[in-house]
Amino acid sequence: MDERSRTRARLQSVSRALQLHDRIAAEPGLTPHQLADRTGLPEKTLWEYLRRLVEDGWVLLEDHRYYVNPEQRLTGADLRVLRDVMAALNAHDGTMSETDIIDSTGVSASRVRAALIAGVHAGLLHHLEDRYTSAGTRRALHPRIPEVLSSFTDATGHDAALATLYQGRLVLTHLHKPASHTSLLEGVTTDAAHATSVGHSLIHTLSRLQREAYFQLGGMPRFTPRTPTTLTQLELLLPPSANGIYTAEGQFDPGGACLALGLRSGAPDGRCVALTTSVYVRDLPRKRQALADDLVSAAALLAPMVGPIPLADITAGLTRMNALAPDPRA
Repeated sequence: MDERSRTRARLQSVSRALQLHDRIAAEPGLTPHQLADRTGLPEKTLWEYLRRLVEDGWVLLEDHRYYVNPEQRLTGADLRVLRDVMAALNAHDGTMSETDIIDSTGVSASRVRAALIAGVHAGLLHHLEDRYTSAGTRRALHPRIPEVLSSFTDATGHDAALATLYQGRLVLTHLHKPASHTSLLEGVTTDAAHATSVGHSLIHTLSRLQREAYFQLGGMPRFTPRTPTTLTQLELLLPPSANGIYTAEGQFDPGGACLALGLRSGAPDGRCVALTTSVYVRDLPRKRQALADDLVSAAALLAPMVGPIPLADITAGLTRMNALAPDPRA
């Protein structure tokens, strides 16, 4: 195996170890069998990564269940490397791949791995697939994101928006409205995650405990006779179609439907992101497939650009939504 292949193999190993660490952090107390189901890792590979994480002190094993070690702290060496990683992220719009981080810092892959795990564990970094984002960055979203959303609206004649969950509320940001007709998304309220496809796509990324905590904070009000008002009812609606599209019909507005597609999932801070559009229920049979195809195409363009939605954009989204429908929790 040449050096390039060895480097690629090491990076793949780091990525898998971090994904496993993130999964344990998101769902503490999983058994090896549950972790295998969640991650899709072969049993032999899973056991090797679990052994390494336990030996390195990042994960604890108790009664055949795995937990992130709450006592783990940054070492001086990790902190120095992490400082270099954060500086590199700040110089690259707040997000980089593992390969870029190693190339930019000039630090060995093993030391970068230790610093990345420490940074994710400490909440300083967010990890999704092979990309890392500074948790402290408040930069604007990628400048091309509004362009992609606008192009979707121009091509389809339908609205488009990004969405995230924040402190028990559904927040729509960067809403682009069609010139030809009313935007149904404009009327969506912050307590409607359980009654919209975009809310379903975001809730689907959460563990059962996270879902329970979210709805204890945000509630599940009934908007129409079709609104799910219990977590059990909602979970029956969560699986998307084969192409990843979530659809909700008449659950928030009797005459409205919406389609959504997840863009960023598994974020340790819960700040997952989804893309959504709306359509009248009467038009859904005729327009569903075309809108789904357009959502998939737009998502393919957006996915490499999307990190956590900056707090300033979340605040702007909440301000707009609360102005249309005052929220007692605001």
